[in-house]
Amino acid sequence: MTIRNCVLGTVALLTLAALPPAAEAEVLVRGTVRIATGEVPRVAHIVLNSQDAHPIKMEPDGSFELHLLWPGIHQFYVTSPNHEHTLVWLALVDRKRMNDEIELQITMRRPEYLPNPSTIEISGTWDAERHAAIRQQDGTFVYEVETDADTIGYSVWGLIAAPHSTNGSLSDRYAYDGDGDYYSVLDLSSGRARIVVDPAKMDRRQTVEAGFKFDPAHAGQETVQGVIAAAETAEAILKQQMLVAAGLPEPPNGEARLAAAIAALDGWEQDADTPIEARQLAFMYRQRIYSRMPDPDTQDSAGEHLLRLLQVVPPESALWDKFATNLMALTKTKLDYAARKEHALRVFDAVEWPDSRIQVLNVLLTLAKMAHAQQDLESFYARLKEDYGDAPTARFALTQFNPDPPVAPGKPFPEFTAKRLSGEPFDSRDYHGHVVLYDFWSTGCVPCVAAIPELEKIWADYSDRGLKMVSVALDRNPQAVEAFRRRPGHQMPWDHALLTEGWKAAAARKLGLSAIPTVILVDAEGRVVFKTIGLLGVRTRLDQLLPAGKG
Repeated sequence: MTIRNCVLGTVALLTLAALPPAAEAEVLVRGTVRIATGEVPRVAHIVLNSQDAHPIKMEPDGSFELHLLWPGIHQFYVTSPNHEHTLVWLALVDRKRMNDEIELQITMRRPEYLPNPSTIEISGTWDAERHAAIRQQDGTFVYEVETDADTIGYSVWGLIAAPHSTNGSLSDRYAYDGDGDYYSVLDLSSGRARIVVDPAKMDRRQTVEAGFKFDPAHAGQETVQGVIAAAETAEAILKQQMLVAAGLPEPPNGEARLAAAIAALDGWEQDADTPIEARQLAFMYRQRIYSRMPDPDTQDSAGEHLLRLLQVVPPESALWDKFATNLMALTKTKLDYAARKEHALRVFDAVEWPDSRIQVLNVLLTLAKMAHAQQDLESFYARLKEDYGDAPTARFALTQFNPDPPVAPGKPFPEFTAKRLSGEPFDSRDYHGHVVLYDFWSTGCVPCVAAIPELEKIWADYSDRGLKMVSVALDRNPQAVEAFRRRPGHQMPWDHALLTEGWKAAAARKLGLSAIPTVILVDAEGRVVFKTIGLLGVRTRLDQLLPAGKG
């Protein structure tokens, strides 16, 4: 997995480590799969996304078994031909119940076939292209291909409303493509395959409601699905809203949908009858949404909400492994430093994933710095460096709390080289004698994109006063950056450079980059004046360096 070093404010968005702690027990999930007509599908696979495992093939009678090796949130995707699919979440919050057996009945969601498709495309195992099938007078579609193979696999595009492939009306059997879909397989008797797709033969029978049913002892898992769906809706809308300032359109009915999702989470978290797994999840997601909403009142309430969360979700809950960054709200509580540290240490002792421990150490370092607790600051930093110094996800905290950082106010700016978007060499020494604002960013970083309008204003206000600006992208492809800059509102009419190796680039290490967007301000003598994540405080320093009228 990769680190997403893209932050807003001072909180890094970090992924979980690829390697889990050693499993001492397992949860066994037994179940059956049916298509929505009640029949057993000819073939189906269960793809577990939360642990490194191969897809599990359903047995001929529709049964399956999953072995979950550690607590936490598990997601599995059940798929069968014709793009029938169902997504299921499991929240295993109690580490002491890792010898459970769960029974689950899954009913596959049916595709929505188009009534009269006008065009059909065929893709297959013979090449990587999609090919238009020819419509016949009887309403069928035909595609023919020369091949030396004894069998071919093909998929059909254009039969269903979703932008996915499905299977044709002609199949000798099905082959799983490893990514959630299936090829229709044809056995050939000659060197030419004639694929006939008849939309009228697709199964359009009335169906029962798709979904899943847990055994009574685990019925609370059914509520988990609604909690996660509401949380994902809210977080997706918040992400879109962040980009509105950068010129992207408002999400459709965004405010109403966001309010509805948050109200649903509030309802689950406040209802004592909500199953414990779902209630704990609702609290966790609500806390994360508090921290991501720009409203200051909402930010202020994050600390109060965290105190209630700590009562509902004990430190030993497996959910803290996924939501360790929620503890950053301890910085907003009215507790004294000793109480804040105690809460964080209890979670640190309980979590198992290395990245979760790194995140809690980041919280502890932040609290110690706020409280000027120098001894604790040094102790937590030494622990982080000694135990996790090589972990990519520790880079943020190791840089943020480094007692001797390579880039700091008053120090000479570490010169670096890169490439311009044209491919020509870039050398920061070319800017000696100028005040320079370096903006380290990426086209895929939401806060970076959201900061562009303010960068545009800074350029407009200070470029004629002597400011030079360089945006340094951590993208591997200069064409992607150029394409991004062709969008309305993204012209960024200043100098640009590229670190094609991303976070592994020598310049990234030399400059101590741990997160983006990072801004470094350098004076005309080549000394660092200011380094920050985001843009807060940049104008104040520029006004000090570039008095009005300087050109």
